[in-house]
Amino acid sequence: MIFKREDLLELLWDDDYEIEGKSAKIVLNEITGVGRWSIYYKMVFSYDGKYFMHKYSRGATEMQDEEPFEYDGDEIDCIEVEPRELLVIKYFPVA
Repeated sequence: MIFKREDLLELLWDDDYEIEGKSAKIVLNEITGVGRWSIYYKMVFSYDGKYFMHKYSRGATEMQDEEPFEYDGDEIDCIEVEPRELLVIKYFPVA
């Protein structure tokens, strides 16, 4: 689904935002990687009863002039995703 860049930017600053009169809320915004100049993120948000995902990057320091969605244009195609419950096993040191 296509979203306007300015709407996604507003959603990043206000995680409970309205897009075209419908509520949009960020449910996941996590770092997926770090480069020399950029930090990479994955954002998932709910909108109109569905979930959408898009990846973006930000400058790693104040000297890197890189804003979210800077390279995506004015209209951004977000992919629809669905939540799924997973069983996760983690290992911890024995005391």
